[in-house]
Amino acid sequence: MLLTTVGCHLFRVPFVISPMSSRRPETQLFIVLAVLTLAVWVLRGLTILAFLPGIILWLLLLTSIATGIVSSWRSMH
Repeated sequence: MLLTTVGCHLFRVPFVISPMSSRRPETQLFIVLAVLTLAVWVLRGLTILAFLPGIILWLLLLTSIATGIVSSWRSMH
């Protein structure tokens, strides 16, 4: 793990950066789906992906929420 500081020069906050390979598969899937959903949402809002049906965005959003719930539930047990 890499320990670095995040923030401006007045407020330094230690932040641990761990590689994706050390995370659970559910967490990796959640991160990938959340980033993909955010990217599709932004690109559709900029009309670059305007041809994409809204149901695709809804499916990505609901899938990433469900994956996040499963990931957090599995990490508690």
